[in-house]
Amino acid sequence: MSLSEDEVNFGKYLMAEKNELFVKKQKQELSKIEYILNQLEKANEVQENKVTEFKSRYAKILEIIS
Repeated sequence: MSLSEDEVNFGKYLMAEKNELFVKKQKQELSKIEYILNQLEKANEVQENKVTEFKSRYAKILEIIS
């Protein structure tokens, strides 16, 4: 059985079920990513690769929980 990258990261059954606790945990993860992005934007040296990575992760979580 081969799993997609999303299934490995979020759990095959959790993605299908999307219970209340799963959504709550993912929303907490979104707020952590928002904080990290804000800190990266304030930094003297902008690290575009990290910003891009966190933005894509943020978008993926939004896609999963919606």
